[in-house]
Amino acid sequence: MSALQHFQAMADCATQMREAAVAHDWDKLTALEKDLAAMRDTARASVDPARITDAAEREAIVGLLQQILDDEATIRSHADPWMESTRKWLAQANRGKAMKNAYSRLDF
Repeated sequence: MSALQHFQAMADCATQMREAAVAHDWDKLTALEKDLAAMRDTARASVDPARITDAAEREAIVGLLQQILDDEATIRSHADPWMESTRKWLAQANRGKAMKNAYSRLDF
């Protein structure tokens, strides 16, 4: 697989991740995130940036990287509010559990 093909596959996956985030499909987003991480690791191990000498290929790769960054920003704009609400919900649940444990030990 060429360097350009690696980056195209990663950009395609990032686009699917963006679509999953917009649809609030967190399970799909998580699965795609794992796929993207594996693609990144493979590219990191097999692509030598110094060997990409063709200017057009470099430009195409830069464009794909920008697309990935743009998709990631969109993903964060959808995922961060959901994650914050989940954090608050978990914190409330933990406080409730701690209070129950504390007061259940008291003998009245």
